[in-house]
Amino acid sequence: MRHLGGHGHVGGSAGSPRGGASHGKWLSIHYVFLIGTLFVAMVSLNVLDLWTSAIALGRGLVEGNGVVVALAGALGLRTVAGLLLTKSAGIAGGLAAALIGIRYNNRQVKDLAMGVMLFLTVFLLAVSINNLYMIGL
Repeated sequence: MRHLGGHGHVGGSAGSPRGGASHGKWLSIHYVFLIGTLFVAMVSLNVLDLWTSAIALGRGLVEGNGVVVALAGALGLRTVAGLLLTKSAGIAGGLAAALIGIRYNNRQVKDLAMGVMLFLTVFLLAVSINNLYMIGL
């Protein structure tokens, strides 16, 4: 009987990021990390936006987001309460996108969820930088 050296398979080793079934696990772990990181950044920027907006409103500036103003007016709320409501909805939406991105095994769904999270994070970063500038911090 002739011995064929090696492990009897072609391709990467089972533990390598490029080798067979473990590639999917490696990719999945990275998606979870990236989506989780984007979610934490998005929540942090939502809190920063709420904080800077509250400071600006306290200094007499007017809320620039028409959706917040209209929602607060329609529900009979103060603008700060409208901000809190929209920030809560934004975090809930981000959580939904994060969970979908983590739970689904379809790469296109994961990419879409990550794209949504990235867009929201970059948008909130721009808003937060603008707010910090407007209140002089």
